[in-house]
Amino acid sequence: QAATMQKKGASAAGNHRLTDLGAALGRAQLRRLDAIVDARRARATELREGLAELPLELQREHGASNAQTFGVVPIGKAGAGEALIAALRARGIQAGRLSYDLTGLPSLAGARGEAPVAGRLAREGVALPLHAELRPEDTARVCEALRGAHAEGVW
Repeated sequence: QAATMQKKGASAAGNHRLTDLGAALGRAQLRRLDAIVDARRARATELREGLAELPLELQREHGASNAQTFGVVPIGKAGAGEALIAALRARGIQAGRLSYDLTGLPSLAGARGEAPVAGRLAREGVALPLHAELRPEDTARVCEALRGAHAEGVW
């Protein structure tokens, strides 16, 4: 069957259906959607303003109505993403990889050729906390942790 799919130009890509439980939770969250989006946007603005003086590429405002993540890429030291994640976690900040290079997935390998931006974000990008329950003092703490990591030479 896989050989037939390949001859037709198809490839396996996984099952992305939503469960009934997931759908029920989503419907319940819809009542809070505007407040969630407003809170995320406010926290993203605080992060953008609080980190402006650091040598970081900051996630740009892109006009979308909802900010799902807030990413940064350290400037000046190649490969500093993992070290920055470790430094932030040591300070109690839940940071992680910003993205994954999906072209590395077996089901997508070779589908579109090289993806240098995706590769760079996967190697160096850092996702900072951004959710509706964050308070302004939480984003200030994230900014302070990044300033401390920079002062210590993490990047």
